[in-house]
Amino acid sequence: MHTNTSVKIAYWAFPDGPASMIDLKDIEDFRKELEDNYVASVHGRRSDSCGGGLYELIIEIISNVSMADAASWLISGVAFDVLKHGAKSLIIQPLLSAYQKLKEKNKERGITIGELRIVLRDSILIIYNICGDSIFDNLKGILEAVAKHYSKTVLRSGEWPYEIHVPVLEDTSEDRLIRFRVLLDVDETIVPVIPADYYKYWGLWFDRACQSRVFDVSANLLLDEEFFTKERYQSEWEFRYAKGRSSK
Repeated sequence: MHTNTSVKIAYWAFPDGPASMIDLKDIEDFRKELEDNYVASVHGRRSDSCGGGLYELIIEIISNVSMADAASWLISGVAFDVLKHGAKSLIIQPLLSAYQKLKEKNKERGITIGELRIVLRDSILIIYNICGDSIFDNLKGILEAVAKHYSKTVLRSGEWPYEIHVPVLEDTSEDRLIRFRVLLDVDETIVPVIPADYYKYWGLWFDRACQSRVFDVSANLLLDEEFFTKERYQSEWEFRYAKGRSSK
């Protein structure tokens, strides 16, 4: 069964000698199961270290569905993992099934979904792992929440977000660079982080307005606040550090 949904998966694996890696068990079965249902690409890469981030799958799903379509179907009661109407479809269930099998076969590797990007016709939903295997465990609730609140994410100008980052968190430290940001890969100071944080704040990026905003989920309100992605945070931190050194 091929759908109009494609899947791309990448991950880092433990090094095994100078030019090889310790790959996931039955990865070929996983790849074949995906290829039976999608146009699919699965690519593992040898890491130069044995640190964090190994066997975290970075998954990108691409569909011809619009965010408004997906939201309306979910609100009407369509199953979150099989969104389909006519020639448009966003089929997630085969991916989740294949992933669950791969995870069971590789318990010693501690596989997680590190990031899930759902690339739609008009926008991108980016979901971050924040604890355990939280994307896989909370995907249904996250998608249903996005569908429920999507109508309130529009700017007064009428522009809809091009990117929705789920979640962003509030940094309460005294020396923070910004109030809201995505969790960092290393040296994170925001603790503890729990699945409920998926439903507090989201980061929105508007392409035409060239601005970021924060959405308060519980208040169903677009805040006049910006947020930093990991890349923007790193860039701003390096700028502040360089500025501090040059002033000495």
